[in-house]
Amino acid sequence: MSLPIWAQSQLTGTIRDNQSTPIGWATLILQATVNPKEEYFITSEEDGSFIFKDIKNKGKYKLMGSFIGYKDLEQLIDITDSNSPIILIMTPDENILDEVMITSHRKALKVTPGKAMLNIEQSNLAKTQSAYDVLKTLPGVTVSQNGELKIKGKSGVTVLMDGQPTQLSAEQLKTILKGTPGSTLQSIEIMNVPPANIDASGTGGVINIISKKKLVQGFYGTVNSTVGVSKKVSTDHSLNLGYSNENWNYNFLYSFSYAPDRLRENYEKRDLSSINKEWLNQSQFSFLNSRSHLIKLDIARTFDKGDVLRLKTAFDYNDTPITVNTHVLSGANNIKAGQSVQKNDSKNQLTNLTADLSYKMKITEKESWTTSIGTIYIKSDINDMIYGNNGSVLKPNDLLTKQQNKYPSDRKEFYFKSDYQKPLWDKENTTAKLEFGVKSNYSILETNERLRNLLIDGNEVNRVRKSQFEYKTGVHAFYGSFDMTLDKWAITAGLRGEYMHISGDTLNHKKLVKQNYFSLFPTVQLTYTANENYSVMASYSRRIERPEYDKLNPAVRYLNSTTTSMGNPNLQPEYSNNIEVSQQFLGFIDLTLGYSRITDPMLYSYFNKGIDQSYFTTVNGKNRSEWQASLSMPIPGINWWENYHGVYFFNTRFDNNLVNENKNSIGVFTYNNFKLPHNISLELTAWYQNGGIESNFRYRSLGEVSLGVSKKFLDDKFTATLAVSDLFKTGGIRTTVLENPTQLTNFTVKNDMRVFKFGISYNFGGKNKKNDTSQEETTINKGHAPIKVIK
Repeated sequence: MSLPIWAQSQLTGTIRDNQSTPIGWATLILQATVNPKEEYFITSEEDGSFIFKDIKNKGKYKLMGSFIGYKDLEQLIDITDSNSPIILIMTPDENILDEVMITSHRKALKVTPGKAMLNIEQSNLAKTQSAYDVLKTLPGVTVSQNGELKIKGKSGVTVLMDGQPTQLSAEQLKTILKGTPGSTLQSIEIMNVPPANIDASGTGGVINIISKKKLVQGFYGTVNSTVGVSKKVSTDHSLNLGYSNENWNYNFLYSFSYAPDRLRENYEKRDLSSINKEWLNQSQFSFLNSRSHLIKLDIARTFDKGDVLRLKTAFDYNDTPITVNTHVLSGANNIKAGQSVQKNDSKNQLTNLTADLSYKMKITEKESWTTSIGTIYIKSDINDMIYGNNGSVLKPNDLLTKQQNKYPSDRKEFYFKSDYQKPLWDKENTTAKLEFGVKSNYSILETNERLRNLLIDGNEVNRVRKSQFEYKTGVHAFYGSFDMTLDKWAITAGLRGEYMHISGDTLNHKKLVKQNYFSLFPTVQLTYTANENYSVMASYSRRIERPEYDKLNPAVRYLNSTTTSMGNPNLQPEYSNNIEVSQQFLGFIDLTLGYSRITDPMLYSYFNKGIDQSYFTTVNGKNRSEWQASLSMPIPGINWWENYHGVYFFNTRFDNNLVNENKNSIGVFTYNNFKLPHNISLELTAWYQNGGIESNFRYRSLGEVSLGVSKKFLDDKFTATLAVSDLFKTGGIRTTVLENPTQLTNFTVKNDMRVFKFGISYNFGGKNKKNDTSQEETTINKGHAPIKVIK
């Protein structure tokens, strides 16, 4: 359509929706049809008004408008000598609107085929928890005994922080997440089928943790403070400040967390093959006092043509002194039981520093080229003093064992990434987009461990054992993806190629670890939307999980008087092939069926060398397969009750020399947010899983129920929340080791699970949210089936 406009060097007007409501901060582009390089970019004001000034030439122009939740607008405009204001009307896009209403209209949980996202900004319960505890409330997410995350029973989960791999071991990641208040986060995503532009690591899926960053005009800020009570008092505080205008955006975040905890671990062993039926009971009590400081700074400069230069830095420091008291009682039939005690005083310090510089060049409104470089520095210092003697009480004057172990490590990483995105066509019933890029990263890690024996069997010695490990790795990747919609069909096809080289040297063995390999990782996702009541999606992906340095380092670490851990330099990566089919009925009922097969699975395992000697290490199995099915849906039609519920089933089968087991598992989860009168909301989350198998462990049923009530004051700027996590203290871990039937080993791990918390939050400053066209929207994909708003 062509509209005659009498204007000389400027164009004014107003942009509204079909309910005559002004649309503020919409993006508008005026492009000459004769010379497409002649473009003018502006955003509408808060009242929907806009003005294009200093238009160089008269003639025909294409006027384009866009805003999240609305269909793109496009009209032909004739620029002549006169000027008359125009009115632009935008129509809501139900597909996209439903995607973004979780953020824009106070919805907290969104579940789509292959993806789930918790918007922490809209969950007052999540704001009172640590990032580690929030993860456990996500649908199907559980945590194993060593802190490894699993999604519906599948291990090999990769965790990203703001889209970047963390490069942390499972234990280091657990430490960082426990020290990160939920109030510092914006959202957490689970992706079963990650796109090609994300690293191929993660045979069990990918979890992306996104930091808080507001997009408002002017000066703004948020203050959060939480106090928790269990056996001890915990607390965390955070301050988020920012300033934004047309060209600059500054965001500063600081948080402090103090989280004392107690762990109670019990190990029961029985050797039925021995003549006297030897047995051992070990009780271990750990007292942790974790203090964490987190600082983040994000600066972005937006240029006139829409190019964006951004610097992101983060500093995370965690100091966790730990005292562990171990009591061992061992014996056999017709033999008097013996006792021994041990005390570990450990100082653990972890520093994580990251910096990322990126430049996004805006070629056209939807065509861009983004290049980034960055560095990561991780320093870990562990100093462990061990004291031990026989009997039931530690006696400083009768020590038989005294040992000092130091485990320092330094890791430096550098990376480069370049990504190009271009729309191929955008017509009424079909769209297409192309994306390709490269990424390269290189890291080097050095450890210099010192194990010093000061007392052996009561005799003074000064025996030192040294262990050094230098680990170098590089991953160089290229990728490309193609997205297309055609009427009721949508397809996403991607291919990623990665070349990996690893080398590991010790004091006595050069090139003890040496791996070089190239792999291709295809991804295909096909969606058919028959109508608003039915859609189906089928996907295939190939993924990899590589052994980290701690799983390759052969150095021995002493956990207690009977248990050690060590890496395996012969460990190989595991590969998975994943198929998933999802159907959506009536626009809100989701049924998913999936199958995964993993070759050379990496199995974190426990081995007994005798009744009083055992160790943890990781070995490759032959294969692992898993069938899974899930049914999930909200209960619609109740405006004051936001909810989502689901039940899932998975069958896990290990087929290897370590263990041949087949186990069926069932899990359920529920999320509920009740909007009550007087700005009060009640939030309830619960999950349960009846157990399963992982490596050579069979774990028993586990689950948690968390509850929170909050009230808003002062025009919704002030929020007070009272919450309790793990209400019924059911979050402990109970496992049995699968080994020779004559060797019985059981573990039980519990902590101060039930914690009562009171939190307050205050928001100030800023205007209405602005559509940030410079930031990639990772949760919107026009090529997929329509996504529901959870009522």
